Amino acid sequence: MSLRRVVSLMLLSLIALLLVTSGILYISPPGRVAYWSGWTLWGLSRTQWTNTHVNLGVLFLIGGALHIWYNWRPITFYLKNKSKRLVVLTGEFAVALALTLVLLIGTQLALPPFAWIPEGGEAFKDAAAVRYGEPPYGHAELSTLATFARRVALDVDEATQAMVAAGFTVRGEESTLEEIAAENGVTAQALYTTMQSGRTSDHPPLPLLPRPGTGKRQLSEFCTEFGLSEEQVVEVLAGQGITADPASTLKDIADRSDTTPGELYEVIRSGVEVRQ
Repeated sequence: MSLRRVVSLMLLSLIALLLVTSGILYISPPGRVAYWSGWTLWGLSRTQWTNTHVNLGVLFLIGGALHIWYNWRPITFYLKNKSKRLVVLTGEFAVALALTLVLLIGTQLALPPFAWIPEGGEAFKDAAAVRYGEPPYGHAELSTLATFARRVALDVDEATQAMVAAGFTVRGEESTLEEIAAENGVTAQALYTTMQSGRTSDHPPLPLLPRPGTGKRQLSEFCTEFGLSEEQVVEVLAGQGITADPASTLKDIADRSDTTPGELYEVIRSGVEVRQ
């Protein structure tokens, strides 16, 4: 058995597998969405796909190091000039380094076509977030029921009663949503939907913190989701010296006002609460 052949064939199989895992992670939902919605592909969660990709990458690095070791003589041959003298920066090596530098600089400056791949990944993840649903905040599934209810402006007793009425087992408000979901064989997202079923309003309350992706939403869409009056919200913002167009995203409004989407959200939430 030739170990050199084993290494080469292993690298070939690893390249194929890394292409698969890279593609899946490229189009998969963001972690916060995947954990919240219980996303899986071919029976594997995003965590399992990520761990598989990382371990394949480690094995690929080990195989790559062995491949260099077994092919050291051909590699040094590539670094020699026509007179057979060793020259590190040969013409071919200079071209290889130049191509690498162009890719690195183009990526950092977000120049096309280097920016297209990251932008494409973001487009896939944004679409997945819409399809599977955003959590109220990052890693909400790790919060205790009491903390979660407080952060999303729900009464913890009413939320618990709604889940129990739906047939879920809830051992206490100090249990995390992840633990409750696992015990009942559902997702944290399903629990949240059940908690909201007991609300008398058709619109969810404004949580203490903005949901992920709120900055990308138009002000009109934001108001519709939470049952807010566009005119009232625009008036609240105007009272703080912020000019807002309902057709603009919260991020655009914040940028024009030299503030952040999070600060803009807090202005809206505080202003609406005062007027209610």
